[in-house]
Amino acid sequence: MKRRLAGVAILGVAVWLLVQVMGSALGPQVTAGPQVTATIHVGGLFFDAAIDQTGNLWVTDRIGGTLSRIDPVTDSVADVVPLSVEGGADPVSIAVGEGSLWVGANARDATGQSASGWLLRIDPGSGKQVAAIPIGVAPSVAVGAGAVWVTSLWVTSLGDDPRTGKNTLARIDPSSNRVVASIPVVCPCSVAADESAVWAAGPGSVMRIDPATNRKVAEVDLPPEVNMPEVAMGAGAVWVAYYGLPLGGFGRLMGRLARIDPATNTIVADIPTGGAIGLAVGADSVWITTGQSLARVDARTNAVVSEVTLSNAGGVDGVAVSEHTVWVWSTTGRDTVWRIAY
Repeated sequence: MKRRLAGVAILGVAVWLLVQVMGSALGPQVTAGPQVTATIHVGGLFFDAAIDQTGNLWVTDRIGGTLSRIDPVTDSVADVVPLSVEGGADPVSIAVGEGSLWVGANARDATGQSASGWLLRIDPGSGKQVAAIPIGVAPSVAVGAGAVWVTSLWVTSLGDDPRTGKNTLARIDPSSNRVVASIPVVCPCSVAADESAVWAAGPGSVMRIDPATNRKVAEVDLPPEVNMPEVAMGAGAVWVAYYGLPLGGFGRLMGRLARIDPATNTIVADIPTGGAIGLAVGADSVWITTGQSLARVDARTNAVVSEVTLSNAGGVDGVAVSEHTVWVWSTTGRDTVWRIAY
């Protein structure tokens, strides 16, 4: 009996060692980690959100033309702020900084199409709109280096190719609420900024702008099929989420996450993620929404280490992160925000 037990024990150890070796060969394993702690029904059609200095989540509603403030203490909607734009506001982006909320909103024409763009400044304390600055259509917004940065698409009709228009990255001085610089870019889809640099991502490339000179100092190529990338900064790198072809250039588009080293302006890692819709960076993690789930990439290992699947979500698109909390929402018609602890 002892020999049989010893044999079973040895066999068990051998199986365990084989699993460990195979696991190492296959790469990092995705494990359960973050957990959904609240599901909040808000109403409307969300497109973007941002977290203010006190931890409130502000969500843009494209149908109602409003901002909804979600209180992180009660996990409920505490305020709804109307946005004022002639023709009706269609808020598509939001950023926090310089003591304000900055909302990129398109104004609708008589047919309901986006006709012009505005950068709206909101006082988060009172919820009042304090400025409206004219910009181009379909803006993305970021705050950094003492300025607000807005991507502007200038097209003359709905059928125009935005890559051939006079697209710009506008720099707004928050002390005057005026555009003080306009930098030519190619179809900017997303923008990120800090004190050292501004990065604007568009089809096929990511541009680096020096905020001291308002000039392009570098451009990092992406695969030519990349159309609508998202860019974010943090954890010592610049991160770009995009859909691209697998290695070899054949097959269906797959979600990927590129890591750019700002010291060399080169891509140093390209991580398969399964999807690439929303992007946010925390202290040592990169969070990316894949359509039905939220994946966490360890910024130290450049590997997906955990994933949360939101069943019956109907599309998991946007993500914002603060200390120990991740907020996720849908832009596909559902009225739900999920709070996730990690």
